[in-house]
Amino acid sequence: MTDPLAHIKSSSIPKRSLITLGLLAAYRLGAAVPVPGAEGLGLFSAGILPYVAAAVAVSLAAPFVGTLAAWRRGGKGGRESLFYATRFAGFAVSAAYAYRLAAPGAPSMVTAAQATLTLTAGAILLLWIAEEITDSGIGNGVILILLVDAVLGFGGALSALFARVGKKELDFFVALLPVLGVLLVWACVVAIETAHRKFTVRYSAKIVGRQMMAGQKTTLPVKVNAAGILGAAAVLPLLAWLPDAHPVLIPVIALLVGFFTFYFNDAAGDPKEMAATIQTMGGYLPGVRSGEATVEHFENLRDRLSLGSAFALAALTAVWESVRAAVGLPASVSAPVLVLAGGAAFDLLNQAQGRAMLEQNDGSMLRAAERAREAGRPRRRGTQRKKKKRR
Repeated sequence: MTDPLAHIKSSSIPKRSLITLGLLAAYRLGAAVPVPGAEGLGLFSAGILPYVAAAVAVSLAAPFVGTLAAWRRGGKGGRESLFYATRFAGFAVSAAYAYRLAAPGAPSMVTAAQATLTLTAGAILLLWIAEEITDSGIGNGVILILLVDAVLGFGGALSALFARVGKKELDFFVALLPVLGVLLVWACVVAIETAHRKFTVRYSAKIVGRQMMAGQKTTLPVKVNAAGILGAAAVLPLLAWLPDAHPVLIPVIALLVGFFTFYFNDAAGDPKEMAATIQTMGGYLPGVRSGEATVEHFENLRDRLSLGSAFALAALTAVWESVRAAVGLPASVSAPVLVLAGGAAFDLLNQAQGRAMLEQNDGSMLRAAERAREAGRPRRRGTQRKKKKRR
C-alpha cells in the first residue's frame, strides 16, 4: 500500500498548481500598477485579447498564404516558425490596441507614445506569463488569464445585480433567474464538451509467432466538439469593437461563434492520418472499403460533427444573448465569455486529473521495476555464509 503523503510529495501537481496560482497572482498585481501619463490604465490593461486576435487572424490566413501554409505542413520546424509569426503579429496588434487606449487621455503625443510603449511592454510580459503557465503550470495560460478576467467580471455583474435587489428595484427571486441561467449555460457547455461519437473498427486475424490471433473488434470515440472553446475565444476580440446588448448584433455574434467553432473543428483532425493509422494496424471499418473510401468516410464524419457542435454553440449563444439583452446584464456575462469560462474550468479539471493518473501509473511502473530489481539482486555473502553454517 502506498503512502498518500509520499505520493503527494512526489507528485508534480502541487508544484505546478503553486506556479499557476503565483503567476496568476502576479498578473493581478501587475494589473494594479498605474501607467504614467494614462490615467485609469494599468500595466496589463491591453490584456491578452490582442494576441488572441492575432492568432485567429494567422490561423484564418494560413490556408491562403503560401508561406504560412508551408509552415503549417512543415513539421516541427514549420510549426515553430508559425508560432513566432503569431507572436510577432500579436505584438503588433497589442501596440495598436495600446495606442487606442492611451491616446484619448494623454495630454501630448510624447506622453501617448510613452504610455503606448508601457502598455505594449505589459502585453508582452503578460504573454510571457501565459507561456510560463502553459509550460510549467497546469492548463493553457492564455485561456486561464481569460478565465480570471471572466471570473472578475462575474463578480462585478453579481454585485450590481443584487445591489438592485437591495434598492428594491428588483425582486430577489427574479435576480436569481440570471444566476440559474448561467449555471444552465455551463451545464450545456459541459454536455457539448463531453459528447462523443463512437464508431466500430475491426481487426483481421493475424499470425504472431506460432499462434493464430483471432480478429478483434473495438470501439473508438471521436469528440463531437474537437475545437473546444476556441470558437468562443476567437469571438472575444471582436466584441471589444462592437456595441453591447444591441438586438441586431445577437444573430451576428451567434453566427460568429458558429463559424469559428466549425472552422477550428474542421482543422482539428486529419482524416488521411486517421485512415492510415487504422490501416497500418490492420484494421478496417465495417461496410467501408479501405483507402480513399475510408478517408472520405472520416471527412464526412468530421463535417457532420463540426456542423452539429457549431449549431449547438450558436443556438446557445443566441438564446443567452437574448436573455441578457432583456434583463440588462453587462458584457462581462456575454455568451462567449460564459462558454469560455465553463469550458476552461472543465478542461483545467480534466488536465489535472489526467496528469494525476499519469503520475500514478508511472509511479506504479517504477515501483514494479524496483521490486523486479530487488528480486534479481544476489543475496549478500553474510547471509549465504550463515546458511552454510546452519547446514
